[in-house]
Order: sequence, then C-alpha cells, then structure tokens
Amino acid sequence: MKISKRQLRRIIKEEKALLMEEPSDYYRDYKAGTITRQEYEALVRQYNEREGSYSYRPRRPRKTVKVGLEATRERLDVIRRVRGAKDSKFLLSISNQLSSGRDLTSKQNAIIRKIVAKHEPESVSLFESIKRVNEQSVIDKTVPDHFDSGENIDVYDYQTKHFDICASAVKLFKSELSGAKFPIAEDAISEAAKISDEIFAIEKRVVRKGFSDFEECDEAKELHDEFKDLIKEILSEDYADKIDFMKMHVKEITKREE
Repeated sequence: MKISKRQLRRIIKEEKALLMEEPSDYYRDYKAGTITRQEYEALVRQYNEREGSYSYRPRRPRKTVKVGLEATRERLDVIRRVRGAKDSKFLLSISNQLSSGRDLTSKQNAIIRKIVAKHEPESVSLFESIKRVNEQSVIDKTVPDHFDSGENIDVYDYQTKHFDICASAVKLFKSELSGAKFPIAEDAISEAAKISDEIFAIEKRVVRKGFSDFEECDEAKELHDEFKDLIKEILSEDYADKIDFMKMHVKEITKREE
C-alpha cells in the first residue's frame, strides 16, 4: 500500500509525540480507561528500554505540587502559543497540568525548556527549576555518621554504586535477601537494590549541597514506598524491622528541605 507524504508526516508526528510521553501519561490513559493494564505495562517497558533503565515494575507517576492557576498562568500562556506552532500529546498533557494549577517537575521543565527554546526563546527562563537558597535558608552539610559505614556489593548482575553509606543495606542484601534463600526472586531483589541506590544517591547529593528541594524529598518518599512494597513481596512476614533503616536515610533528605 502506497503512503502519501501527508500520511507519512502524520505517522512521524504521532510517533514523535509517543516518544515524548512518560509513564505518568500512560498511567493517566490507563486510569481513564483508554488503554488496558497490559497495554500500560507494555508502554512502560518500552519507555524504560528507550531510557536504558529497565525496571522490574512500572513506577508510580510522579506527584506534582498544587500551586494554583495564578502561579501557572504565565507558563500556560507560553505553552498554548507553542502548541499553536507545533502541538503534541506531551504539550497537551503539560497544558492540562498547568490548567489544573499543578506545577511541573524538574524533568518536565527540562524537556519544556528545549521545546520552548525553538519557538519562544525569551520565555525559557519561566521554566527554570526554582531553588530558593537565601539568607534565611538553613544549609546543613553535616556528614551523617553512617556515611562510609558500608561497601558496594554485587546483587546478582547489578553492581551497587552508593551502598558505601549504609552497612544495614549491605547486611540486608548479603544475608536476608541472599539468592540461596530466594532463588526465584532475582528480578525483585535486583530492583530493590537499584531503588536503594537511588535513595542513597539523593541523600549524598543533598548532604553535599546542604539542602533538599521538594522534588528530591518527594522522589525519596516514592522510592521508599516502592522499596517497602518489593521487600514485602519477597519476605512476606517480619519484613518491617529488617528495612527500618531506610526511614533514616529518607529523613536525612527531608529534614534538609529548604
């Protein structure tokens, strides 16, 4: 079947729009009933493969802050003008998010800056992530005692990067989550190690800066929830005490919120 240039342009446009979408967009479609659970999980897997970070389970969509329409109106106007020049499903979802008075995440801002720079470069600064560090901000660069208490280890085919700040995590994965005890839970255990690494990476960054922002705190809490869910699936019973140490790491991040 011969495809016309117009049809080809439409197909390319739709494919590019799909590539711009994130798991949170797929989740909204799933909750709205426009795609099935199987289609949702397949789209998340494809996204993770494109990003080079396959995940054992689809991540929860990132939460956004309710700031009110007055706080988002100026950026919403910019997005509407850009959509007038070149629309996409991604820009539509951003427009809807701002219309509901919800702020953008750091990742959304980063993508939007690139798009806006091509059409309205003078408005790029509106999408800079705001970090309020002023004279009233408390900067706490105190290095916690647990830093350098652990070591990086191999968890199946995954080499940890930040376990050097948590001896308890090393003990958990070397003993309680030993492959000999759970030979069929390799994927789940590896994923739990990756999530732990992400939390520790945020903690290291926050301690180095001396402060954390809302998105770092929110991400740490979401990752902690995913970590608990995975460990509960693996250990089933008596899991809470074994992972209680992770609360301390999340607290190190949240207590420094500006």
